[in-house]
Amino acid sequence: MRIKVRTLMLVFLLGSAMAQPQQPKEEPAATPAAWDNLVDEFFNSWFKFRPTNGTSAGLHQYDEQMEDYTRASLDAEVAALTDFEKRFAGLDLKNEPVGIGVDRDLVINKIRGRLLEITSIRPWEKNPDLYSSGISRAAFVLISRAFAPPEQRLKSVAKSLCNSFRELSASSRRMSRLHSKALRIRSCWRSSSEPTMQ
Repeated sequence: MRIKVRTLMLVFLLGSAMAQPQQPKEEPAATPAAWDNLVDEFFNSWFKFRPTNGTSAGLHQYDEQMEDYTRASLDAEVAALTDFEKRFAGLDLKNEPVGIGVDRDLVINKIRGRLLEITSIRPWEKNPDLYSSGISRAAFVLISRAFAPPEQRLKSVAKSLCNSFRELSASSRRMSRLHSKALRIRSCWRSSSEPTMQ
């Protein structure tokens, strides 16, 4: 009797499972090749100008590079970002998955934020800590992740520091000019605000 009950229960459960309509599996929408190619181009460009971010993302071809705050590099970055902003905004996403439109908006806003930083905020002219903290962060990213033997990571830090000295000397001259301009403005303000003796 026990075997018959078990057999009946098994038949009932199998029959119930088979009676339920099968839901068709949804295939993930294929990502368009144009979108993939543009995203790859964008990140290659982004990491070229932000090599510490590239190393942090696990792309070790950037290990021996540092951010370049020279005017020529910043102008090249603005030109590249402006071009990418137009190309992303011009993508036709009518028939594409919703997620791609959201990703596109995120990328465009990231580009606009960086353009605002470069063209209006200009931290390399106002914040001397940008350089020292940039060097510290680059060294930390290399040393703190065990992707290679410590000796190799230390060599990468040394090479990136050697590569950055040229940039640091140009940056210090730029900061010195800004500092002397600020001192002149400050002395003019002090002299105009001091009471005159009659």
